[in-house]
Amino acid sequence: MLTKEQWLGRFAGGLTYESFAFKEVDVRVYGEVAVLTGRQKQAGSFQGNDVGGEFRATVVPVEREGRWLLAGWHASPHRGRAFVPGPLNFDPVPGDRRRKHLCRERRKSRCATVGR
Repeated sequence: MLTKEQWLGRFAGGLTYESFAFKEVDVRVYGEVAVLTGRQKQAGSFQGNDVGGEFRATVVPVEREGRWLLAGWHASPHRGRAFVPGPLNFDPVPGDRRRKHLCRERRKSRCATVGR
């Protein structure tokens, strides 16, 4: 889980998108909450690493005072390799020891390419 500051911090850390699109979107509205599921396709980079790919995505917006705000977002790789900047690939706090443990356990090869 990322805080709002961590989510936005990915862009300051070198995340850029050339394209970002949703396809095959299904929307279910439950009062002030909606659940969107579909296929996400993106092209971009993070600190020189390709972050392009296709994902199955779930987006949960909440309506507040006439505006839809992002309450939750989840994406799982749909096919092929995917690199998603997040807690396992991006160290929002330099020297954070949790990153080393998570990398060792889950993504050895990716952490080696992203490590500081």
